[in-house]
Amino acid sequence: MIDIKTITASEIDSRFGDLCTLLIDCVEDGASIGFLPPLLESDAKQYWKKVKECVKNNTAHLHIALFNGQLVGCVLLSCSGKANGLHRAEIEKMMVSPTARRRGIASSLLDQAESLALNLGLKLLVLDTRENDVSEALYQKHAFVKVGVIPQFALSSQGDLAGTSIYYKLIEARSLFVD
Repeated sequence: MIDIKTITASEIDSRFGDLCTLLIDCVEDGASIGFLPPLLESDAKQYWKKVKECVKNNTAHLHIALFNGQLVGCVLLSCSGKANGLHRAEIEKMMVSPTARRRGIASSLLDQAESLALNLGLKLLVLDTRENDVSEALYQKHAFVKVGVIPQFALSSQGDLAGTSIYYKLIEARSLFVD
């Protein structure tokens, strides 16, 4: 059974090793999430320490996916700190363990992030992903709109330059009642 939950900064501490392993495994498997393989454990630790500070400061919200109690995925909802952007957030670091894919985990994580965004009163979600990545189908399935592609945006582990696709989704509270 998959359990999706939003975790606090102190809960990040209890999952710290698992979060580092997830990040390293996803990067080693080719995920385009800002890192290149081989990702050192020290770099993974540094990243999660920064995330913990953002969660502690309430500028980001970390959602994790557990399968039989084991961490198998996560996504970060990063709120804009700009005065003119307090209504928006970015979906970042969508990760599912290579051994746990094709089970709807990414969809569940995305649903949880959007639900929290709605509860926070946000109106806009944005994200980017590698052009032609399998994740594009996920985001389109969840009604994200592709704005376009920035060519040669990210370096791959093979030294190639890949484009990044930019997406947005306008969100609003949905009434549970029909008039």
